[in-house]
Amino acid sequence: MGGIFSIRLDDQLAEKLEAVAKSKNISRSALVRKGIELFLKQEDIFSQEIVKEVNVALRNNKHVPFQVDWKQIEKELSQSAPQWDTLSEAMSAGRKREWKE
Repeated sequence: MGGIFSIRLDDQLAEKLEAVAKSKNISRSALVRKGIELFLKQEDIFSQEIVKEVNVALRNNKHVPFQVDWKQIEKELSQSAPQWDTLSEAMSAGRKREWKE
């Protein structure tokens, strides 16, 4: 789903954006779009690296190198509703076949 987004930039950032766009001979919109794409790609790579580090630590029975805010997780869970009513339903959905306890 595409869309049009409006953002407010301070004068200094707007001037830098304009200068870089001109130097690359592209529109400001194209430059911002490319910047967002790069940021999201970097975030995805970072997330994958975190998962890898946690998996390695757990496999090696070592301390996971990240702090977890359990109170925040508990708060978010208390405000959510489960998608499935039972463990069997959840496992069956995840495995795409019937699962029995």
